[in-house]
Amino acid sequence: MKWLFSLVLAIAVASSMLIYLSNPAQRVATPPPQVDIPVAIDNVFEHIILASQESAEFTALQAQQHCDKLAACKKNSELFNRYLSFKVALAELQQQLAHVPLSEQLAEMIAFQQRYFSEAEIALLFADDNQWQRYTIAKLAINADNSLTKELKQQLLANLDAEQSDEITQSLQATQQLQQLNNSYKEAL
Repeated sequence: MKWLFSLVLAIAVASSMLIYLSNPAQRVATPPPQVDIPVAIDNVFEHIILASQESAEFTALQAQQHCDKLAACKKNSELFNRYLSFKVALAELQQQLAHVPLSEQLAEMIAFQQRYFSEAEIALLFADDNQWQRYTIAKLAINADNSLTKELKQQLLANLDAEQSDEITQSLQATQQLQQLNNSYKEAL
């Protein structure tokens, strides 16, 4: 039994390394000191919100004070304030949509962004998330269509996967490899 666990662990590590090594951008250990690494502003905003929530009482003022301490956030202070308001309103919206099917929730959340941000800001803040959400909506629609045969669904899902960006494709491959490992593990038991 220990050898099986060791084998599964070794395969998981090997597959992670293959994914890592297949992306040349990830192989660069550290950039030269003169390089200013761009940080996605949405990651900065999320970091500030999470850091602010660590205290017992979270307030928008507290989050704004954290923002003022970081140059990347401070120069985007107005956008951060709208982002913070958006996150609060989004939490309320998610509670209201709890009874709605997931695909409708995701579509509504994407549309909700337009109430707070311009198209350029949406692309800056939510491009990755929206890409995943649109993929999920399409996948749910295919799986929910009872008029499709099992074979046609599989073909449509394969086509959908093939249309995705490299980032999503790599994540999907890693998930598929993990599922295969889990299946192999279950069969071995």
